[in-house]
Amino acid sequence: MSTTHYLEELEWVRRNLVEMGETTLALFDDAVGMISEPNSDRTAKASELEAKTDHQHRLIRDQCLNVITLRHRWRGTPGLLPGRSTQSSIWS
Repeated sequence: MSTTHYLEELEWVRRNLVEMGETTLALFDDAVGMISEPNSDRTAKASELEAKTDHQHRLIRDQCLNVITLRHRWRGTPGLLPGRSTQSSIWS
């Protein structure tokens, strides 16, 4: 993996973290608004935003694991974690 590719992957993670933060702030604004003016439209929107945030979290987590794995392969480190042999499992 080239340095450019690695930096592009990190930039993808950064952009998605910013987007997830924006979604979380919108969800928070809706939650605060529902306290003062409860209605079903706000509840439905809040549910959609919560589902979007959950999806963004999963995408970011998966991409971070990909970047970590690619980085270690690129650096020649066997296995997922530095200092571990290829026979080792991260779960053992």
